[in-house]
Amino acid sequence: MKNVFIIIATLLILFSLQSCSAKSSIKPGDPAPYTYMYMANGGAQLLSHYKGKTVAVMFWATWCNFSKYAMDDFNEKAVEYNNREDLVFLAVNLDDSREDFDERVKVRKYNNVIHGFSGNGQFDETYLRFGSPSIPIVFTIGPDGIVKNVAKRFSIE
Repeated sequence: MKNVFIIIATLLILFSLQSCSAKSSIKPGDPAPYTYMYMANGGAQLLSHYKGKTVAVMFWATWCNFSKYAMDDFNEKAVEYNNREDLVFLAVNLDDSREDFDERVKVRKYNNVIHGFSGNGQFDETYLRFGSPSIPIVFTIGPDGIVKNVAKRFSIE
């Protein structure tokens, strides 16, 4: 009986470590959803504002441990490609707490991406329009507004 408990507990832990939420319904080849992004610096902007550029949209949260390392990587990719005017890095945070978001951005120095923050947590409009994907996740949208890639990390390919 003890071994069965250990096996079940191990499986539950492994299952819970796969991601921090549900799966996405948006796939490569789909048009990017029409949505407003609530910007961390105030105001809102249509995602289509970036049409004509390649846009990497990452969803993340401070409460998701995997997001810390994924955001480190995403921020580093933004530095690596900072000479590309045709490439935009948007990071949409899914926290309810502005303080948690601000603290993580400050401490981890996530200064190389454009931040979206609505304060609505998992009810963020942009996140819902992308199908409430598992996080962290990056959607790469081509200049034509079509999703080119969906992955845990950004890749230009």
